[in-house]
Amino acid sequence: MAVTFDGNRSRITAGGVHNNNIGVMTLDSSTISNNESAMAGGINNRGRLVVINSTISNNRSNYSAGIEIRGVLTLTNSTVSGNAAREGGGLVVKLMVHNDGVSMSNTILAGNTAEEGPDCLGIVSSLGRNLIGIDSDCGFIPSEGDTMGTEAQPIDPRLGSLAANGGPTATNALLPGSPAIDASADGSCPPVDQRGVSRPRGSSCDIGAFER
Repeated sequence: MAVTFDGNRSRITAGGVHNNNIGVMTLDSSTISNNESAMAGGINNRGRLVVINSTISNNRSNYSAGIEIRGVLTLTNSTVSGNAAREGGGLVVKLMVHNDGVSMSNTILAGNTAEEGPDCLGIVSSLGRNLIGIDSDCGFIPSEGDTMGTEAQPIDPRLGSLAANGGPTATNALLPGSPAIDASADGSCPPVDQRGVSRPRGSSCDIGAFER
C-alpha cells in the first residue's frame, strides 16, 4: 500500500519512520519526505526493512538524513536524493551483528549533501545497476552495471524536484538526459514504477522509482 510520511519532526531520532526489529517492514510505492530529527531524519531502521519503488527525499538531520540502518535493508528501484545532514546525507550503515547489512539494486543514491558521506557512510553491497552520486565514503561493493561518481567527479542523476507526477505519492521525475534512463538490466525491475506506470517504457527499465 502506498503511504506518505511528510513534514514530521522528532527531537531525537526517526523524523519519518522508525522500524524497531519486529518482523519485516515493507515500504512499497511510498514517499518519505521533508522530515527532520537530530538523527535519522527520514527512516531509522533497527530491524528488517524492504523498500521497493519508493522515494526518500528532502529529509534533514545532523546525522543520517535519509536512512540510518542498524539492521537489514534491501532497496529496489528506489530514489534517495535531496537529503541533507552534517554526516551521512543519504544513507548511513551501522552494523550491529554479523548478519546485518544493506543491499540495493536499480536504485538512485545521489544528490544528497553532507560534510562527510554526502550520499552514504558504511558498507553497501550492490545487486547491480545502481547510480551512486559520490562513492567516496561508502565502502560500496559494486556489481554489474553500477554507475559511481567521486567527490571530484560526482554523477548528476538529473532529477526533477519532488512533485505530484501522477499516482498517489510524490516522486522525483527523471529529466531528459538522465543517466538513469533505460539503465536497468532486462527483467530486473518490478512491472510498474512508484506511480503505477508500466515498466519498461523504453529499451530497458529506468533506475530509481520513476519510469520516464
